Amino acid sequence: PFSGRLEKVADAIQNGFLYAYYQDPEQVAELEIINASTDPAEFNLQYEQAIQNGADFVVGPISKDLIDLLQQREELPVPTLTLNYGNDEADAGLNLYQFGLRPEDEAEQIADYALAQDKNHALVLVPDTEWGYRLQRAFSKRFESLGGQVVGSSVYPAKKNDYSAAIKNLLNLTTSNHRKSILQQVIKEQVQFDARRRQDVDMIFIAANSRQARLIKPQLKFHHAQDLQVYATSHISSSTGNPDDDRDLNEILFVDIPWMLNNSNIPDHAQISRLWPDASQRFSRLFALGIDAYRMIPSLRRLMINPEESLMHHTGQLSVDKTGRIKRSLLMATYENGKAKLLKPPDTQRLPSGLPP
Repeated sequence: PFSGRLEKVADAIQNGFLYAYYQDPEQVAELEIINASTDPAEFNLQYEQAIQNGADFVVGPISKDLIDLLQQREELPVPTLTLNYGNDEADAGLNLYQFGLRPEDEAEQIADYALAQDKNHALVLVPDTEWGYRLQRAFSKRFESLGGQVVGSSVYPAKKNDYSAAIKNLLNLTTSNHRKSILQQVIKEQVQFDARRRQDVDMIFIAANSRQARLIKPQLKFHHAQDLQVYATSHISSSTGNPDDDRDLNEILFVDIPWMLNNSNIPDHAQISRLWPDASQRFSRLFALGIDAYRMIPSLRRLMINPEESLMHHTGQLSVDKTGRIKRSLLMATYENGKAKLLKPPDTQRLPSGLPP
C-alpha cells in the first residue's frame, strides 16, 4: 500500500527489496509496483490483472486480511510470496509462500533456548494487549509441548509505568503479605517480616518493548526476583542504542536477527543506513525483511521440498516448511553495561520433538 496504516511499513520493505534488486549482478526481472487496495474485491482484480500483464511471480501483500484471501484459494496461478502471515494457520494452497517478522517465532524460540538451558518451570509476564496475549500463547504452547511447565502468568498495564501489582501477583508476594496480616491478627502484635517470593520457578518470560522492559527488570529485583533468569523477544531492543538508557536491560536474554546483532559485519547495513539515514533506524528490521524477500525468491521451491535445509540471511537462518511458511532461527544475546552482546545459542538438538523447530 502507498497510504494508510501500513504505508511506512510498506515503504521500508519496498526500499529494502529495491535495494537488493539493484544490487543483484544477475538482475533479469522486470518489476511492476502496485498500490494494493484494502478492498478484497478490488485486490483480487489487481492480482488477476498483474498476472494477465505477464507477472510470473508476485511479492506481497502485507495485510493479513488480504493474505487470507489468497490462502483460501486451492492454488495460485503463479508463485506468490506474502510479506506477512495470514490469520488462518491451516495449510495454504499451492504456490503460496509466507514470510514476515512474526513475533510468535521469537517466543517459541525462547521456549526452546530456555529448556535447553535446563529452565523447566516458567512464569510469564505480558502486557494487556493482543500482542502480549499472542506471545503468551505462543511461548506457553511451545514450552509445555516440550516438557516444560508454565507455573503462573500475570498481565501488566501496557500504558502505565508501575507494574508492581502484576509482578507481586506473579511472584505470589500477595499471598506472602496476606499470611503476614493473618499472623499479626492472631498474635495481636507487629511482626518483623520479609516477603518471600514463590520458589517453584527458575525463569520468567516477558513480553515487552524497550521502555517496558527497562521498568520491569528493576521492579523484579525490588520484589526479590533478581536471581530468576529473564527471557524476552527482540522487542526489548532499544532503537537508541544508548548504554546509559539500556543498563536496566542488563542480563536479560533475548533473541534477534543478525541484521541487528551483527550489523558491523554486514555491508548492506551500512549502505542502507547511508541511503535512508532516518527511516533505516526506526524501521531497520523491515529493510532487512525486504532484502531477504528478494534474495529468497530463487530458493523457495527447493527449500520447501527440503525443509531440513536452510540459508543464513539478514533476518535469521531461514527455512521453508511444507505449508510454504518461512521459519526464522534467530541469534541469542544479552545486555552487558547497556550494550547488546551476541551469545552462543544453547544446543536445542536434545529437546524432545513435540513440535517441529
